[in-house]
Amino acid sequence: ITGQYESDTQNFGLSVLASLSIERKTWLANEEFKIVFNSTDFRHKAKEVELERTI
Repeated sequence: ITGQYESDTQNFGLSVLASLSIERKTWLANEEFKIVFNSTDFRHKAKEVELERTI
């Protein structure tokens, strides 16, 4: 914003609110379906199956 380098804490007064880690595993099924498994360090898990097409 100012054209000068400042850290986040100096420029905006920000501090860390939370720190978390996410592990993502991805597989491709039938060469078109992407299967994604996410897990966090606080035990939340999410699974997704995606089909993406270019139109």
